[in-house]
Amino acid sequence: MGRLFAVIFFLSFFSLSLYSQSENKISVDSKLQFDGATFFGLSDSQTKIADGIAIRRARVALSAVMSEDWKSTIEIDFAAGKIQLLDANLAYSGLENFEFKIGNMKENFSMDCLTSSFNLPFLESSMSSDAFAPSFHLGTMGIYQNRGLNASVGLFFQPISSASVADEYSSLSKQGIYSGHSLTGRVFYNPFYSSEDYALHIGAALSYRKPAPLISGKYGNISFDSRSGSYINNKKYLSTGSITGVENCSLAGTELAFYYKGLRFQSEYIHSQTAIKESDPFNFNGYYLYAGYMLFGGKHKYDAKNGRFSRPSLGNDWGDLEILARYDYVNLNHREVKGGSCNAFTLGLNYYINKNVRFMLNYQYNNHDVAVDYHTTSFRIEVDF
Repeated sequence: MGRLFAVIFFLSFFSLSLYSQSENKISVDSKLQFDGATFFGLSDSQTKIADGIAIRRARVALSAVMSEDWKSTIEIDFAAGKIQLLDANLAYSGLENFEFKIGNMKENFSMDCLTSSFNLPFLESSMSSDAFAPSFHLGTMGIYQNRGLNASVGLFFQPISSASVADEYSSLSKQGIYSGHSLTGRVFYNPFYSSEDYALHIGAALSYRKPAPLISGKYGNISFDSRSGSYINNKKYLSTGSITGVENCSLAGTELAFYYKGLRFQSEYIHSQTAIKESDPFNFNGYYLYAGYMLFGGKHKYDAKNGRFSRPSLGNDWGDLEILARYDYVNLNHREVKGGSCNAFTLGLNYYINKNVRFMLNYQYNNHDVAVDYHTTSFRIEVDF
């Protein structure tokens, strides 16, 4: 399956190249993130957390605008020596105020999750969006946008992000077992849509999810977990484990964000309810809030089409600096499920050298209810070209 992803990508590149001399608009985008982290604050009796470095993301994306109404995107990540399929979809925008997409894409849930990984203010997304927000799935989605209002709804099916995941769902298909589905919707509004200096984002999202049944014919299973804000430390101190007997799962989220020139603020609350056969549902939740400020005249930008922050403009020829602070909380404990809870405090410094290069420095303190508490200092060198 990994070879298949590679073949698809390079055939797509070759096919798009054939049209590069035509009226179609072809673009190639490459992205690289190099991370490192050190962990401290544990007692002598606690197991040390290994420091390390890693290539966090190494991506190549191809985009084609085939006409005024049709466009297509395919993006693949090669980090960690593995091939991961991300965006692979076709979009049509021939009806006024509407756009329709089909293929592999992120489900339209959570401002934090939908923010491009190369525009995230911190090295990692919040624990709540990491634990609950769905990511890339096969499906179709319709979007309505008019002035400051944006509403979308999508029907999604199985993930195909990697060879192992694709093989797992292929095995279900061969046995005639349904792969599950989700119905996800999001709406947000910006009353100051005509301004370039400020915006107010008020949003909400819902998702109804039906997991694939177990091979035994019983009801399916589901799990929630989070890395506690670190990619270098892959141990997941927050995890519900596999919850069995699941009939369905619902997610509800609220979003509030604003910016004024160089100042920005963003927050979300996400609640998960997992319905269990012949039992009361399990409830988990989490939230975060952060603020950031550009120190040397830079201005933030709001992506009104997708309801998220994009890369800011810079105040000087040498670039700009942004300082940030975030509080993050998630609770995966309910009745007999003891997935853990955590309060995390993060300070960040972003140095935007230009529109293509950014240096990031984060300090984070994780305060777990049961697992170890520790401090992390991490950095990232990021290139987008």
